[in-house]
Amino acid sequence: MMDIQSTDKGLLVPRMVITDVDSDQTPVENPAEGLMIFNTGSTDEIPTGFYYWAGEKWNGVTTGESIFTTNQQMQMFEAAELYEDNPISSPSSISLNNSNTYYGWVEAMEGETFGTTTTDLENLVADKIIVGQDGLYKIELCASFSGSNNAQIETVVFHTPVSTGVASKTRVRFLRKLASAGDIGTGSANGLIRLYEGDALDVRFSPTSWGEDLEIYNLNFIVNKVGE
Repeated sequence: MMDIQSTDKGLLVPRMVITDVDSDQTPVENPAEGLMIFNTGSTDEIPTGFYYWAGEKWNGVTTGESIFTTNQQMQMFEAAELYEDNPISSPSSISLNNSNTYYGWVEAMEGETFGTTTTDLENLVADKIIVGQDGLYKIELCASFSGSNNAQIETVVFHTPVSTGVASKTRVRFLRKLASAGDIGTGSANGLIRLYEGDALDVRFSPTSWGEDLEIYNLNFIVNKVGE
């Protein structure tokens, strides 16, 4: 074991430029696992800092200030938001004509999007978020709305796999009882779902009574990749 001690000096490791974190030929040919260097180059994808060879790629030594960039390197920063934010005097409206039937949210606005995750606001069934990569995603949903009848409203995220094209309910949902006409209800739900590139997610509503006019004041729907 080598023990280096000093009160006024440091250890200077080899300095070089990494141009490809997946290369085992540059800047070091066939590097030993655990080899550490200091990257003097600086790009958005490969910032300046300490890196070590992990057998298949150069990994940056992460600090609190570099977490965002590290997520980008690992291709894990994928997210999108759909939202609606209306004045209390001017909500949007969805006619829920039949009980126990699901009606899609089609008045969404696109919020922030990151990576290859996109949105589809032209779908006739419901506005959708379409994921750009395979992985584990956190789904977040919250909404405030009122209704014209004394009904219970189910708000639920639907998932359409690219492999089948068949939409189905997820466990990300909440139920809200509207005590009387015009009563404003608020609810939220979240969960983790494994998704694949091209899978689509959307929000739908279902009433327990027919002829419900749902008025939406606020709705936020966020899909964020959190793991491989």
